[in-house]
Amino acid sequence: MKKLLVTASLFLAATVTCVSSATAYDNFGMYGGAAMAGFGGGWGGYGWGGSQGGIGGIYDGQANVIRSEGMYNQMTSQAAINLQKANQENEKARALHLENQQKIHEERLKRTREAKVRQSEERVENMAARERQQEFIDAHKPQPLAGSQLDPSTGQINWPSPLRTSDFDDFRKAVEALFETQTKYGSTSDLTIQIVRKVGEMKDLLRKQILNMPMPEYSESRKFLDSLAASAR
Repeated sequence: MKKLLVTASLFLAATVTCVSSATAYDNFGMYGGAAMAGFGGGWGGYGWGGSQGGIGGIYDGQANVIRSEGMYNQMTSQAAINLQKANQENEKARALHLENQQKIHEERLKRTREAKVRQSEERVENMAARERQQEFIDAHKPQPLAGSQLDPSTGQINWPSPLRTSDFDDFRKAVEALFETQTKYGSTSDLTIQIVRKVGEMKDLLRKQILNMPMPEYSESRKFLDSLAASAR
């Protein structure tokens, strides 16, 4: 029994000592800094229980680390969003560029087709105009002289009265000789050229006399010379 009492007493004393030590430690941590601050610092300013060191500083550091990790994650997420938006904008710009290029290509093809259509229409119009011109020329083309005006067997020419004057004597003789040669030996390109040239000289002389003769006589003589040149071809 005595031994049991001694053991219980020792346990109780140890418990009291631990509680007292803990209380003193807490009091020192809470008030020691303030008490010793008046003496130029001391443990209270930088003690285990102070606000700038010890366990409080560790908590503050952990909080800073956590805040930094949160900011990093937020910035990383925002950067990913910005990159995604930039990629979307680039895709939109690329699609718009391709669309514009396609429109330009289609417009170029349209203009090319329209130009070809216009060229084709112009060719058709030009051909039609040339045909009409040729028809007009053919309709008004001088016809060869009739047999009563030019004897095809002898080459004898029945000249109208305005061309029988002395001013045309030399021209008439030259033209009659050429037609007689053509009748006897056949038509050649050189002979035809000579006849047309000589008849042209007679036209020039007739034109100079236009004021000295009535217009009907001039028109009849001019038409006769045109048909005479056509008879040589």
